[in-house]
Amino acid sequence: MEEKEVITFGLALELTGEEALEYLNNREMTLGGYTQHITMFSPAEEGVESFPVLVYVATASSGYWLGPAPAHQIAEQVVTSTGPSGHNVEYVLRLAEWVHETLPEVVDDHLFDIETHVRLKVKERKLCMKTLMGEKEVVVPSPEAVRREASGGGRRDTFASHTDCSHCGLRCVKL
Repeated sequence: MEEKEVITFGLALELTGEEALEYLNNREMTLGGYTQHITMFSPAEEGVESFPVLVYVATASSGYWLGPAPAHQIAEQVVTSTGPSGHNVEYVLRLAEWVHETLPEVVDDHLFDIETHVRLKVKERKLCMKTLMGEKEVVVPSPEAVRREASGGGRRDTFASHTDCSHCGLRCVKL
């Protein structure tokens, strides 16, 4: 059987300092169940030589591994999963956005199908996209609320009062 050349589009980042590599190895291999491989990266720019890069590859040994699964099943796992680095919805949607904007000529059916199913599941469940995307909505108090708070007439015995955070914006959560 003839081996087909596969092209994967992406971005190569240079790590500096041993701490960065230790952090990635812990996050991707120890916690994530990925394996580490070296492969060649070929920049799209003419005249730029290929160079070796480190990549992390998902394996069946990971508890998060779905294996070959349909887009709707992968999206289900994405919508219900989060970790110390953020929500998986954010990862998938930002990856898809990057491909749409940076590589408009690339059509990644697999990624775009997952993106569509993730967006549908978020909408069906009435989840707050700003929260999932790690965005903080800043709420600016009205001048009246500021005057009331300054005069001591603001609400007492509230979370905002006890934490001195009456002016802070909070992330929205719709359950």
